[in-house]
Amino acid sequence: MKSAVALVTGAGSGIGKAAALALAREGYKIDALGHTQDEIASVVEEIADADGDAISLLADISVEEQMSAAVAQLVKQYGRLDVVVANAGINGVWAPIDDLKLSEWNDTISVNLYWHVFDDPHDRARA
Repeated sequence: MKSAVALVTGAGSGIGKAAALALAREGYKIDALGHTQDEIASVVEEIADADGDAISLLADISVEEQMSAAVAQLVKQYGRLDVVVANAGINGVWAPIDDLKLSEWNDTISVNLYWHVFDDPHDRARA
């Protein structure tokens, strides 16, 4: 899929970084999204050093306004979105269920589930 555009969430480290680098090697244009500027900038630089095309998108996937801005930036840069690697996630609070606060549960669900299910960036890119 040459010249396809891929959004990779959690692209700053681990599986997200590996996915971004692998897709870039295959010719994808990469939108490296994360919440740590230094990490995603490093991934974008690594892709550029290998003659790939990538931009960094700084956002917390649990914050709708930040995700809207990030998707708008990628659409402005590339004009479309073909692939999403929905990798970003958090471990949340490790505690017995009886000790877990509702706000802690909601934070984990917000990052790990909500955005991936209800806030499809493909729809925003097509709009």
